[in-house]
Amino acid sequence: MRTALPFSVREGGHCQAFLGSGGTFLYVTPEQHGKDDRAKLAGPAIELDWNFGGASGRFTVATIASRIFPIAKDFVQGIIDEGLPKEDFHFSPYKTDRLKRRSETEVEFLTPGNREGLGTSNRLEENGHPIRGVAILLPFPPPNEETDLIMLTVRLSPDMDDLVSTIIKNVEVSQGKAM
Repeated sequence: MRTALPFSVREGGHCQAFLGSGGTFLYVTPEQHGKDDRAKLAGPAIELDWNFGGASGRFTVATIASRIFPIAKDFVQGIIDEGLPKEDFHFSPYKTDRLKRRSETEVEFLTPGNREGLGTSNRLEENGHPIRGVAILLPFPPPNEETDLIMLTVRLSPDMDDLVSTIIKNVEVSQGKAM
């Protein structure tokens, strides 16, 4: 069954994609944003990031992995050994995030409204609405040194909670990770 997005591109929604040495990034929002790929998004949004662990995206992969993926401890240590300050990495989840561990390499999360967390670690900024999503490490386990991170963050209105679950499940299924 196909479900329409709350702000489809045909109905005035906007989609932006960016590709760089760190990864690929896709944003869908009801309003248009500039060409700045780091500008924060305050309203409803869907953000899908694929961070490349073998390129400059490895810093983002390591930062997120240090918080929620103990299995990636050696990968994170390798990034720290490149000379990054260890205090930039936090080996525990954000205090207010609710995590649902689906496997050693997949975690669904909820960042409550007006709180810092996984949901606000990329482009979505804090506001009164929660942010839900999923983070998936690919491929894993080692010896692959190019561990990538797929991270979906979704903030829609509360009456669209079922749609958020569907979007998350679609990303999980597309990565062969749905349970």
